[in-house]
Amino acid sequence: MWKRRPSVIEQEFDRLIRNTTKDQPARAPRGGAGRRLVQHEKFEQGDGIKLLRSIGATVYTVGTRRSRGTRCKKCGEFVPNPDQGTRQTPGIPDVLAFMRPHEMDLATQRPRRHLLWWEAKRPGGGEESDAQREFRALCSETATLHCLGDVNDLVAFLVAQGFLKRENVPYYRLPANLMTESAPCAGHATPLKGRSR
Repeated sequence: MWKRRPSVIEQEFDRLIRNTTKDQPARAPRGGAGRRLVQHEKFEQGDGIKLLRSIGATVYTVGTRRSRGTRCKKCGEFVPNPDQGTRQTPGIPDVLAFMRPHEMDLATQRPRRHLLWWEAKRPGGGEESDAQREFRALCSETATLHCLGDVNDLVAFLVAQGFLKRENVPYYRLPANLMTESAPCAGHATPLKGRSR
C-alpha cells in the first residue's frame, strides 16, 4: 500500500509532542526493569502547552508545585515538606489558554479570542473529580471552552473547534471519526476503515 511522506508541518508537530501516544509512554520510569511504564500527567501537560503555544495561544499554567523539602541547616538531614497541595480552589483546570483570534466580533469589529481551560490527564487514566465535573458544567453554560483529557484528546478538541487543521495532524493523533488518508491524488480523500487511534 502506498504511504505518503509526512509534511514539514506534521514532522514539526510530531517533534513538538514526540512519543506521547496512548500506546507508547514518553518517559522511561526511574528504578529499572519490572516497573510499569506510565506517562505522567505533568509530561502530558507540558506537551499540550507546547502544542497550544505552537498554534499561537497565550498559555498560563494554573497551580504550583511545592518543593519536596529541604535539608536541615544544623544536621543536614532531609526534612520533607508536609504541604504538597497547590493551594488553589478545587476543580480549576491545569491550563488556561487564550486562543489566537480566528473570527471577528461583529459588535466591536475586532478579532475575537476564545478562552480555553484544559484539564490535563495522563493517557488511559486519571479520574475527573466532582469539583472538576462541576467546573466543566459551568464552562458549558458560558462561552468558555473546556477540554478534559490527554494530548490526543486536546488535539481532537482543537481540530473539532477549528484551531487546528486535520490535514496538519499526524493520523495516529486523531480519533477514528476524524481520520482520513490521502490517496496519491491530492484531490481525493477516503475514510479509513477498521482503524483506530
